[in-house]
Amino acid sequence: MARGPSFPRPRSVRIALVALLGLVTALLVGLLPRVAFAFTAPTLEGPVTDTAHVLSATEKANLEQKIKEFRARTGHEVAVLTVPTLGGESVEDFAYHTARAWSLGSEKNDDGVLLLLATGERKIRIETGKGVGGDLTDVDASRIIRDQIAPRLKSGQIGAGLIAGVDGIIAKLSGLPLAPPPKAKRSSTDSVKLIASLVFLGFLFLVVIIQVIKRARGGGGDYGGGGGYYGGGYYGGGSDYSGGGGSDYGGGSSDSGGGSDFGGGGGDFGGGGSSGDY
Repeated sequence: MARGPSFPRPRSVRIALVALLGLVTALLVGLLPRVAFAFTAPTLEGPVTDTAHVLSATEKANLEQKIKEFRARTGHEVAVLTVPTLGGESVEDFAYHTARAWSLGSEKNDDGVLLLLATGERKIRIETGKGVGGDLTDVDASRIIRDQIAPRLKSGQIGAGLIAGVDGIIAKLSGLPLAPPPKAKRSSTDSVKLIASLVFLGFLFLVVIIQVIKRARGGGGDYGGGGGYYGGGYYGGGSDYSGGGGSDYGGGSSDSGGGSDFGGGGGDFGGGGSSGDY
């Protein structure tokens, strides 16, 4: 007796669908890292890569000299990067992937540091390798950004801000304390208020003196007979109104290096860091 056509059993169909779904999932998981990390780091130009073009030639040379001298002395590799935009990336991801792509620091010590400034988003990031995380902690990096870099950037001193940031990084990696934050610059409005207050106090003091003199003259009557009223020191005291205080705002040549002997050491960058804005 002839049998009719055979159809897959429901259980076999389910198994086949599950297997197909697993295969598709595996393919998608394999592709996700390539999609998620399709990031192209800026080209490393040397200790300072200024793609935002915010540094003068003197400022760039100053930074490069500091970084090269510090590297020659300690082996730690510090790099500065400015970009006009993060291109939709977070400042943390941009800094981390750039530092890894540049392989800052040595593979053995993982002692690289990247200072990133994104002018479009007004973001700052200090990214550190594991080998320097003990000397340059996340708290230290945050203080450098908050107290040294951001105040200067807010006042338009971008070069001075980055130089102060590198100085702070070098200080902590050298076991030295951070410099105090820059003093707040007194505005012209504050100066006008101070002058007006001093003028008012001076006028008030003059009025009081005139009134005292008038009362003294009105009650004396006889200035010749031993008048010692003025000689006894009634007006012997004095007041000195003087405004003090001030602010001091202060901040060679070197070759750019061309990037030929900078980076590529194999640093892994898993230490951490800190971010901020201005």
